[in-house]
Amino acid sequence: MPLITRRGTLRWPMAQVRTVLRHLLLACLVGAAGLQAWAQEPGQAPGQNGPAAKDAVVERSWLDDPDSSLTPQAALQGEWTPIAGLLSRGFTTSTTWVRLKINPAAAGPASIANDHRLVLTIAPGNLDEVAVYRLGQLAQPLAMVGDTHPTVGPLRSLLFHAVVLEDVTEPLELLLRIRSDSTHSLYVQALRWDAAHAKSASHQSIMMGYLVFTLMAIAWAGFTWLQDRSAVAALFLAHQAAALLLAFTLLGVLRIHGPAAVQPFLSTLTSLAIGLSASVTLLFHRRVLGDLGASALEQKMLAAIAMVPMLALCAMAAGQIRAGLWLCQVGILVGLLLCALVAFQLRPQREPGSTPVAWRRLYVAAVYTAMAVLMIPNSLRVMGALSPGPWNYFGFQTFSVVSALLLGSLLLLHAQEERIRRRRAAVLVAQTRREADAQRARAAEQAELMTMLTHELKTPLSVVSIALGSAGSQPQMHDRAMRAVGNMRDVIDRCAQASRLDDEMARHDAHPDLMPVELQEVVTRAVAAHLQARRVSLQADDSAPACLGDPQMLAVIVANLLDNALKYSPKDSLVQLTVASADLEGRPGVALRVANPVGPAGRPEADRLFEKYYRGTRARHRSGSGLGLYLSRRLAYRMAGELRLVDARADEVCFELWMPY
Repeated sequence: MPLITRRGTLRWPMAQVRTVLRHLLLACLVGAAGLQAWAQEPGQAPGQNGPAAKDAVVERSWLDDPDSSLTPQAALQGEWTPIAGLLSRGFTTSTTWVRLKINPAAAGPASIANDHRLVLTIAPGNLDEVAVYRLGQLAQPLAMVGDTHPTVGPLRSLLFHAVVLEDVTEPLELLLRIRSDSTHSLYVQALRWDAAHAKSASHQSIMMGYLVFTLMAIAWAGFTWLQDRSAVAALFLAHQAAALLLAFTLLGVLRIHGPAAVQPFLSTLTSLAIGLSASVTLLFHRRVLGDLGASALEQKMLAAIAMVPMLALCAMAAGQIRAGLWLCQVGILVGLLLCALVAFQLRPQREPGSTPVAWRRLYVAAVYTAMAVLMIPNSLRVMGALSPGPWNYFGFQTFSVVSALLLGSLLLLHAQEERIRRRRAAVLVAQTRREADAQRARAAEQAELMTMLTHELKTPLSVVSIALGSAGSQPQMHDRAMRAVGNMRDVIDRCAQASRLDDEMARHDAHPDLMPVELQEVVTRAVAAHLQARRVSLQADDSAPACLGDPQMLAVIVANLLDNALKYSPKDSLVQLTVASADLEGRPGVALRVANPVGPAGRPEADRLFEKYYRGTRARHRSGSGLGLYLSRRLAYRMAGELRLVDARADEVCFELWMPY
């Protein structure tokens, strides 16, 4: 089953992808086997068991009619050129005449008793019009077939155009007049009735295998697009959809199974399908090669070539079918050659975790070389630049299957590279966000520092200024000035300590040397050194073990907690200190609790209590830096201890320092 990611996109398990690929491979093997049988030597009827059916055509020749003015009688007087089985004249404005000499004895005996019918099979199935004349009856054509002439009767089920020759017992001659906006390619056979239907059945089996393969490729392309929503996957999906449309028109599926209203437009639909398939194919190649490392100039050249089939579509829409088809073939030829050259020149960037650059370039170059080797000779034959061979008519399915597999492999390679790029981009985005958050935090921290310094240093400086103005006449003012200077010194010392501690923890290069420390002794010394020691009540468990810590750091923490409790508790109230053994989440240790009644500043905000420079709104009438609790918690953390606010009575504030032993 597909999985839904947080972003709402579908992600298919690799097991399903492998299953689809296995099915595609099986379809490819079946199609290749069928195509091999289909593309055998002229004169054979693929799909039959026993002896192969024989072709009754014993001689073929052709004649060019440049201005399409010849009558059958006038054509017979021309100079005819022999045909070695297959004829391919490319895209020509001429009318092509073909002369056939047929000997029914060459077709062998009929499998049906007294059946003297011959079926004239005419391939390919996308010819516009073929008129068949019988010598001795040249006034009217024997039959008119082609895309512009609907097929009726029992011959409608045949993929190729066909004409039934009734009661053929003696040799005869036929004239074929070919008029078509598509390429003037022709292969004609005269077969027995049963052999012609066996040939059609074989063709239909191969056609169905090819259509199933194409549908499966479309399904896989759809799965891939749903997974990553990339433009390359969308273009591959469009490429396979165009190949399916081209198969329906070029192979005669619409002619056999399509509605009657479609029949007059079959030739136009076939031409448009060819142009659409060429356009999408070149756009796909341009995007894939661009993403795999093609230079900006190479991408512009590929984009320019991709415009050629689009111009061809415009020409077809304007009624210039022949010119449009010729442009399509030129675009495919030049485009594939350019793609192969670009593939050899790729300079992809090496991404961590991706395919090595040398192997990637070699693989992409091999893929485009294979496609060029398969497609370019076939296109040259269609254009009449090369002499035809059996694959001239049967290579469409083979090339489509192989190209689908090759393009699918490029899509997989591109998807792998795209996933690596996305992961790298996500890491960079996350890193950028962290840096931006850190910068915002530093800016906020600096703003808080300036606010704190402005507030905390203003009052002491005012006291010093007044004391200096009194010129020492009042001793009490001298004491107040000294206390103010001491408060300023404490603020500056706390800021320096906080900065030094943050630097050390960021570098992870200053680890304290921990040793057994009697926490009770540290607390006793801190209480004795305080000016308000009379307000402190200390209760210590003599059996509590020594904790593991740093004596100086522990002294700083205890002094901060004690000073904080005495400063913010009511005047002359008692502060309770307790030292005893305590477990924290199953870990044994020693705990110091510092509890004081709630003073005029009220209870602290638990969620902001340990923030840097934080001071409660009602606590700002007292001198302080907002760094004492922040420093204390950070120091406890460095010694693997913990400092926290303990839920106590509503009229009491209690802090607990826990240290392991």
